[in-house]
Amino acid sequence: AAGDTAQRPRLALGRALDLLRGTDDLADELGIAHDPGPITPSVRADFISGDTVEDDGFVVYEPYALSDGTTTFRTIVWQFDADSGEVRQSIDAGDEYVVLRNVTSFRCRFQPMRSTENRRRGILDHDRLRRATVVVTVEADQGAGVNANAAGRSSFTLSGSASPRRNVGVR
Repeated sequence: AAGDTAQRPRLALGRALDLLRGTDDLADELGIAHDPGPITPSVRADFISGDTVEDDGFVVYEPYALSDGTTTFRTIVWQFDADSGEVRQSIDAGDEYVVLRNVTSFRCRFQPMRSTENRRRGILDHDRLRRATVVVTVEADQGAGVNANAAGRSSFTLSGSASPRRNVGVR
């Protein structure tokens, strides 16, 4: 049980960073806005205007091969539900799956950038993700080897950052 308490959050954080890192140039060819980012519309609008923002989840667009050989994108959303203490994933607004339980905080910070194309055309919108940082705090199970705080609860915080592969090195 002690290993699960720390291992599951580490795996979930790793998966989140993999999703945020894994953009694909195929969407550019199809004219699909696909960079990962915040899920709340008002926060996304601030992101597009160039502000560094925080949200309680993220959206990514993952390439998906269809049976006829064409490629489309599926929408993957991770969102923190404070009432249940869970981080949940949904794919194409379908069924939700619990990614992580006993979560007390899940924050995603997004730093935007303008693509070369937008700069070339004089478009002011920030249409690319420069860097995402995910910070998750999990309440540990009793006996998990994590020291309790003054309230008798044990928790730990993990964080990580990722830049979409295509954007690495772009200034």
